[in-house]
Amino acid sequence: MKRILISASFAEKCFARQTINASGIWDDCQFLFEPDGKPIDAWVVYDNLSKVVRQECPPANTLLVTGEPSSIRCYRSRFTSQFGHIWTSHQAIQHPNKLLQHEAQHWHFGLYPSSVFPKQLNFEDLVELPCPTKKKLLSVICSSKSITEDHRQRLHFVERLKQSFGNQLDVFGRGIRDVADKAEAILPYQYHVVLENDHSDFFITEKLPDAFLGWSLPFYSGGKSANRLLPQDSFIAIDMYQPEAAISIIRKTIESNTFQRRREQIRQARQAVLWHLNFFAMQVDFWKRNATREPARMVTLYPKQKRCHLVINQFRRWLVHGTVRSARSHPAIAIPAAQ
Repeated sequence: MKRILISASFAEKCFARQTINASGIWDDCQFLFEPDGKPIDAWVVYDNLSKVVRQECPPANTLLVTGEPSSIRCYRSRFTSQFGHIWTSHQAIQHPNKLLQHEAQHWHFGLYPSSVFPKQLNFEDLVELPCPTKKKLLSVICSSKSITEDHRQRLHFVERLKQSFGNQLDVFGRGIRDVADKAEAILPYQYHVVLENDHSDFFITEKLPDAFLGWSLPFYSGGKSANRLLPQDSFIAIDMYQPEAAISIIRKTIESNTFQRRREQIRQARQAVLWHLNFFAMQVDFWKRNATREPARMVTLYPKQKRCHLVINQFRRWLVHGTVRSARSHPAIAIPAAQ
């Protein structure tokens, strides 16, 4: 069984519940969430590291999965070049081994105890969760953030939704109407409006999978990847930058009782989220195609904050290999680390 270490800028246990019995096992891979002092077969860093980490690993079997879109976060070459592979929705990132794909963000539905569920839902709970009787109509989650143009347009669009649907619509979100868990804002509702904070072609957050986990039919304003990844008719595409057209689509969909007619498509999308678009299922598939058999060596990976170390190691790679981008088989961590 392959041993794969997961390091992240947040609590790695948020991912663990997406495996059976929170075991970290998926197919023929054992995912670890902290180093255990033994060699590993591959190392995945999600977004960033919280500290400098040393681990015995094949240098080429290191992977950075970017966590935020390009409108919010920049991943500079001094950081990305220390990895053997990059998995990202950022089209501008330059790396010889880049997979352009959504980052399989961890699910938030059922992550915390709430008025809907008294405990965190594990993978088995989510698999067995039946579609409840939906007594409410329409909801949306939108924080009060206004950093990017998408953030600001999202707030504007939600205001138009409130004006159009009145008390048929419930609005939730940090700084607006807090919830203990997203299940409170999704599970009771037939329809859920999903507004991404970035509309890049390859970017998808947990917002869309969360809607399916809660058995709601999503109205989705986001990138194009969803059309390729999810069953046909499992969501309704809208464009929050065309609010009047989007509101018309939402109204007609509700009036035609589409939720009842699309329950099978929602179920299919839900199965896809659980078993195929799950972070661990996607990781297993990635390493089946990309893992090398080279021997493990002591590897040092640096967080983005360690700028000096990253620049020094990037320069060393340039001296040894002639170009920063040539670090395919010899990432930064294969060279003696700066002290």
